Amino acid sequence: MSTKEKIMECAEQLFMQQGYELTSIQNIIDHVGIAKGTFYYYYQSKEELVEAIADRNAQFASQQFFQIISDHTGTALEKINLFFEMMTQWKATQIDLLTTVLQVLYSDNNHLYLKKMKEKNIEYYSPILELIIKQGAEEGLFDIPYPAGMGEMLIHVSNSFSDSLAQMLLTIETYPNPNIVLENKMSLYISSMERLLGVEKGSINVVNMKVIYDFIDYLKGKEKQND
Repeated sequence: MSTKEKIMECAEQLFMQQGYELTSIQNIIDHVGIAKGTFYYYYQSKEELVEAIADRNAQFASQQFFQIISDHTGTALEKINLFFEMMTQWKATQIDLLTTVLQVLYSDNNHLYLKKMKEKNIEYYSPILELIIKQGAEEGLFDIPYPAGMGEMLIHVSNSFSDSLAQMLLTIETYPNPNIVLENKMSLYISSMERLLGVEKGSINVVNMKVIYDFIDYLKGKEKQND
């Protein structure tokens, strides 16, 4: 691994452990074990570094997405469901890790890091969606009067839902009936996606609800342990 890559790897770990705002350049330098001049040889600022991390991660993930979508021989509707399923994957075996990641990612100390991630998601994922939308229009599956920019619009809707879901999960103790709230949020999200794509109700199925319900049960159980 090159020195530049080591800086990115170390910085990303620190951002996720203590937050972007609380991580100084000196912290990164100390953990990597390099001179300050070496850091500034590769990055002019911490802001430039976080931009590079977000760009690297989104570019790598989008390349994998593109390959999977390209290899898929199904319809555009099947591909759009697959795309957003990959975007919102919930790993049941990593619930504890996911909880920690959400807590740090959505803390007041990580606003810029989260913002950069969303910007890069739009930059790299929108073109993939545009290809699917074009296929869907040719197949007559999508009824979209204004297809230009629809890929970006769908990513915005997905980002908004992810934010809302994350905030709910992080404040689960304030919801007497979180499953009902979740179902309402999910219904609104799916309905919005279906309307934007001009498809029939019930066409979009992008999230494994059972895994999210398991996550809610896990958080509620953890809350009881802390009482």
